[in-house]
Amino acid sequence: MKFFSIAVLAGLFSSAPLLAQLQSKPAFTVVDLDGNGQISLQEANQAGISEPAFRRADLDKSGFITFDEYKKMNSVT
Repeated sequence: MKFFSIAVLAGLFSSAPLLAQLQSKPAFTVVDLDGNGQISLQEANQAGISEPAFRRADLDKSGFITFDEYKKMNSVT
């Protein structure tokens, strides 16, 4: 599950069924190591997510990726 969460955050998948499955809260919590509902840059780095990928996912530039940002980054338009 961790591999898929990282890949989705990095924008590596474009399959709608796969994205729908991986947008679940459990996939997000794999990277949210401290369980505070946000992914920090440090947590992202520990999960193998690059800083540029993290910055793209941090839509409001707060320094954290929230679950809502996670879902938006992985939605199919």
